[in-house]
Amino acid sequence: QALLLAVQTLGFNAERVQEAEKKQAEAERERDVAVQLLTRLLGKQEDAGVQKQDVLVLAASEGSTALVAELLKDDDVDKDVEGSEALEEEELEGVTALGA
Repeated sequence: QALLLAVQTLGFNAERVQEAEKKQAEAERERDVAVQLLTRLLGKQEDAGVQKQDVLVLAASEGSTALVAELLKDDDVDKDVEGSEALEEEELEGVTALGA
């Protein structure tokens, strides 16, 4: 209530603010679902350990904190391991998630 009153006092349309908050919440839910699906898919792949490590390094380099956090929950993922040859094109081969 206080937030809505403050918004109205500042001349903003409360409905627009609520709509923006709703869209942001929806985008966050979609991101969370995508992260969960990706980590589940990686878990089903053969040689998933290397793939997870590479995804961790790539996600860190792209600033995807949600994916990095989800991957680090997995005991199979070593935060200090370096990216494999598969990341050579992205110039991340031999780079750690922290370094990325």
